Amino acid sequence: MKYILLAFTLAIVCTTSAHAQSTKSYAVGGRMICALNDSGALNCATDNASTRLQPPSTTPVLTSIAAGDVHVCGLTESGSAYCWGDNDFGQLNAPQDEQFLSISAGINFSCGVTTDGRALCWGLDTQGDAEPPSDQRFLQLALDANSSCGLKLNNELSCWGQYDLATQLNEQETFTKIALKDNNLCGLTETSSILCNFESLAPSGTNMIDVAMTGDLVCGLQSTGELSCRSNNSNQDWQQYLDGKIADINNGAEVVALYGGGGYFTKICYSTADDGFDCFGRENSGEPLLPDSGLPMLDAPLDLSADVYSDSTVELSWRITTDINNVFTLAGADIYRDGALLTSTTNRNSFIDDTLTPGVDYEYSVALYMSTGERGAQSPPITVNSDRDSSGMGSDYTPVNRALTPTGLRAVNYSAKDLELFWDRPTSLPVNFNGYEIWRNHVFHAFTPGTSFYDNSVTPGSSYHYDVLAVSQDGSILGFNGVSVETSDN
Repeated sequence: MKYILLAFTLAIVCTTSAHAQSTKSYAVGGRMICALNDSGALNCATDNASTRLQPPSTTPVLTSIAAGDVHVCGLTESGSAYCWGDNDFGQLNAPQDEQFLSISAGINFSCGVTTDGRALCWGLDTQGDAEPPSDQRFLQLALDANSSCGLKLNNELSCWGQYDLATQLNEQETFTKIALKDNNLCGLTETSSILCNFESLAPSGTNMIDVAMTGDLVCGLQSTGELSCRSNNSNQDWQQYLDGKIADINNGAEVVALYGGGGYFTKICYSTADDGFDCFGRENSGEPLLPDSGLPMLDAPLDLSADVYSDSTVELSWRITTDINNVFTLAGADIYRDGALLTSTTNRNSFIDDTLTPGVDYEYSVALYMSTGERGAQSPPITVNSDRDSSGMGSDYTPVNRALTPTGLRAVNYSAKDLELFWDRPTSLPVNFNGYEIWRNHVFHAFTPGTSFYDNSVTPGSSYHYDVLAVSQDGSILGFNGVSVETSDN
């Protein structure tokens, strides 16, 4: 059985349930829950309206996944790491010349255990927590905000970063699995018990087979399929709720695995022998979205059409019914090309794709999604061909003439690791102007209200393409421009 260890900052929790057939693993993040089934199909539900955190269309088939605060990483069958989502601190920049046995995602950084047992990390390094010892070999990693820990090949613990959390536990036992949150390190021992740095948080029970934790809650899974949990919250109402919830779970289907969330709210998720998946946590804290949770379906957008501006650029436009706007809180749209998810956009009425190859037929469809993450039905597809000489829709290009086109777009390289985009300030702005979306290599990267954007997460010796989109408050595109840039090797 495979387990995933996670560390996060934000979670919205309560009890709800989902059923996913043939799901082999889950990843519970700060702003998402992802499910991976036996065929490699990946589905993520998120409460974050700024990004869908669905994998890009180029995502390979994955065999395991881990979720951070606003990013997700996974491993292919060959051991290559692939990450997507927020990349403000380089947490997506997995080394491409390494093969990994396992992968973990922290709040703003990621780590993996290589095939020869080394621990490698990438992303934000605040207290040395992304600098594992190079002379040690590991089985598994657990990541916190400022400290990280690993289970070594000899089943002892090693920690680095702000605190050394391993010494106390190493003096007592050897371990088979670890979990870490808020400087509390817990481990599943080789004698099937659970030990924690904060002794009062160690779940009681015998024959433990799994452990998961959040900010103030630690749960253990016994071989009988029953849960045992401890919390450092002494509030009587909370304790009564927790005791009742654990009793309900233990009277239900057999639990087979635990998954920990984190942040300022607590969240523990678990899967059951009948392919069920539930989460529980603070009472009245809201419900987390779960993959395949059967929530209400949005109608498909209407009248999908395309304006081809060049042999590489098309703008898709669609219409939303009044009923949808009145009933649902829309956050954006998922764009599908040739049957696969291309990307997600917070623009609710249009989308620019500048990755076309002339002479190739592309089939597009669009599905809306709500601010709470639920995805709607896909629109009927349309076919686009950007070749001027073809019989497709691109035989006559549509002129681009928009008052808010970001003119004068240019990139200034400061070093091999940072650059800044600049563009001209418009002479006047409409009342519904919202700001500029920054797309990097055709993936949403950031939003800015001004006329420049500083990017300090680029990699030396790499090529990047940036699109700057002026957007209105309702998500419509008011103008766009693009620029390509290469960073130096050093």
